[in-house]
Amino acid sequence: MTLMLLARDGERSITDEALIDNMMVLFFGGYDTTSIGLAYACYELARNPAVARRVRSEVAEVMGGRLDFTYEDYTRLSFTTAVWKETLRLYPPAPITARNLLEDMELEGATIPAGTMMYIPIWWIHRDPRNWGPDAAEFVPGRFLEAAEGGKKKEDRAFANYFAFSGGARVCVGHRFALLEGVVVLAQLARSFDFAQPDGAPKVVSQSLGVVQEAKHGVWLKLGAAQ
Repeated sequence: MTLMLLARDGERSITDEALIDNMMVLFFGGYDTTSIGLAYACYELARNPAVARRVRSEVAEVMGGRLDFTYEDYTRLSFTTAVWKETLRLYPPAPITARNLLEDMELEGATIPAGTMMYIPIWWIHRDPRNWGPDAAEFVPGRFLEAAEGGKKKEDRAFANYFAFSGGARVCVGHRFALLEGVVVLAQLARSFDFAQPDGAPKVVSQSLGVVQEAKHGVWLKLGAAQ
């Protein structure tokens, strides 16, 4: 924001409209999508108590009794980061994205002309066993630890197919902030609460709402003080 405001005084001055558009993108990327992802993350902690305990143990080891996070703390929360990334793999808040072809593209013998809008199905790419193996539909945070530590050859190929924040020159402008924000908030929640699924809770079913998706009936959770 500071850089954009400073740009208003230079030769390439940013207009009020462009400034407002950028602010809206930052607020959208840092609030709506992150809150959707965190709802699903807490849901998976409720379904996977062993994962929740490991997150809490890591936070305790890194933070001790401190409440204020530093950037160094964030870099040491490797398993919590893996949980957040795996949540965004299974439940990408933005389930699709689109690109306009700048030139003709050959695809399986067919020519798609330049100017065509192409939709990239992030949700399905993230759940395709051809990309992620037979456990593609399962919540396995460890796959991101393996990738961070070098992983296996099949893991290296798979991670070329991770598009939670899109990719390339048009990657989400807030992707680094969203990773940091999600990990820090998830760590705070996991250290404070035990999550469980209440009796009679509706099944978590995702639905698309245009740009984003969210749970159709909400994510029902029962919270208790962390033990």
